[in-house]
This record gives sequence, structure tokens and C-alpha cells, in this order.
Amino acid sequence: MLAKQINQLITRVRFDREKVVLVSDLIETCARYYNQVVSANVYSSIGCSIAHSSEEYRIEMQEMDKHRRNIHTALSMCLRAVDRLCEQHSMPPLYGGNYEDWFETSRFAKSLVDEYFEAG
Repeated sequence: MLAKQINQLITRVRFDREKVVLVSDLIETCARYYNQVVSANVYSSIGCSIAHSSEEYRIEMQEMDKHRRNIHTALSMCLRAVDRLCEQHSMPPLYGGNYEDWFETSRFAKSLVDEYFEAG
């Protein structure tokens, strides 16, 4: 469903390179966010076994969390921009949820990535 709406939006903005790139950035940011969450979860499970010290583990987890937060901020910005783009083209918002709710935006990112994965 999300991929179909994205394709409809791309059809409407296909002659405006900036807008197409904006939509593409959203898809890529969702994939990066999803990947970062998975990587952090894996490292939290096995990091104690591969880190040389508890300090190294702690620092790595902090860095991963910082990176996740940065990607989440980018994701929120992309979602707002694409929802505005949808509105400008008389379409319902792609997301339309709470841009600051990390759990809600995470679920959206996962759903979008899952759709593209299943289609691929």
C-alpha cells in the first residue's frame, strides 16, 4: 500500500527532479534507520562477547544510539517533507502520524522497507 502511494506520488512529480529525489531520500532513510536499529540490537546481544572491555562496549553502544537518533531526525524531516508534497498534490499524507514519536516512525520505516523487500 505504501509503495503504491509512493509510485503515485512519483508519477505526479516525475518532471521535478528535486521532488523525486526527496521521495527517494525517504525510502533510503527508512532503510538506513531500519538497518541501524537492527545493527544496534545485534550488537547489544553479542557486543559483550566481541568488545575488548566493558568500556569499549559502552562507547560503541553510545555511538550506535547517537547514529540511530541522527537517522531518526532525518527520517522525521523526510516524512514531514513528503507529507507536505502529498498535500501539495492533493494526495493523503504518506505518513500523517506523530513525527516525533520514535516508535511510530520506526514502525512506518519497517513497513515501508518490508514492502519494498517483498516486492524485490
